[in-house]
Amino acid sequence: MLNTITYRSALPEDAELILDFIRRLAEYEKMADQVTATPRLLKEWIFEKQKAEVIFAMVEGKEVGFALFFHNFSTFLGKSGLYLEDLFVLPEYRGRGCGRGLLKRLAAIALERDCGRLEWWCLDWNKPAIDFYLSLGARPMEEWTVFRLAGDALKTLGCSETERGEENHIVNRNRHGNMLLTRFYVCPACGNVLQAADEAFISCCGIALPPLEPQEPDGNHAPRLEAVENEHYVRIPHPMDKEHFISFLAFVGCDRIQFVKLYPEGNADARLCFRGGGHLYWYCNRHGLMRQKVRPKTTKNL
Repeated sequence: MLNTITYRSALPEDAELILDFIRRLAEYEKMADQVTATPRLLKEWIFEKQKAEVIFAMVEGKEVGFALFFHNFSTFLGKSGLYLEDLFVLPEYRGRGCGRGLLKRLAAIALERDCGRLEWWCLDWNKPAIDFYLSLGARPMEEWTVFRLAGDALKTLGCSETERGEENHIVNRNRHGNMLLTRFYVCPACGNVLQAADEAFISCCGIALPPLEPQEPDGNHAPRLEAVENEHYVRIPHPMDKEHFISFLAFVGCDRIQFVKLYPEGNADARLCFRGGGHLYWYCNRHGLMRQKVRPKTTKNL
């Protein structure tokens, strides 16, 4: 006799579990190296900013599958739809109706919310999934091609001329040696901080280091900025004891990096020159890398 499948909505404390399902799906799709999400990012964007929703399929109290979805909008229909970003069921629970049940639950949610349709993507090589979707009555959108802007292409298109280069500075769009593409790495063994322009293989103490994923600062990590002559005095009101501290402050512009190493029992502050504008980075040994866009203070001649 098959066990009953139940469903529940995800809660903020499920961020780790959601990421585990995302990673399992990425491994199945041969894209594990593209996952840069963190539990903190998922908690922020799914639960705090409410940009997506997650439901779990449950068997005997265990989460065995998940679906992550959000609303899109059809101008032709004049109403919202549901877009299914991820659907995954643990291999040992496939063939029991979990995947169909998750899609059935999403279809019910779409109807409850008066949505016009339910949509998702599927990799061309994933024939078992394609056959499954066709059996549900879904049809492929063969006349459509998906386009995506991400990374540097998104930044280039989205930045205004002012953001690209203030004070008549030329923006470096060359990927080789472009400071704006700088990534930071911290060794978990010795605490050494390394950096590289764009992608690189970095190791320390025999450990391959992934690039740190910058995040928006919360209230406990917000910097205090004060213009001082041609520089800015940057202070992070943060504990600086041996267990919890800010490891470094850095300003990254299009043509320069200013880096200040910080140590426990010292002060989390530095004077930096924001010439041309860029990003301010700082690293908390417990909460990770923070980033904030900064610009130089402009003055007018009277």
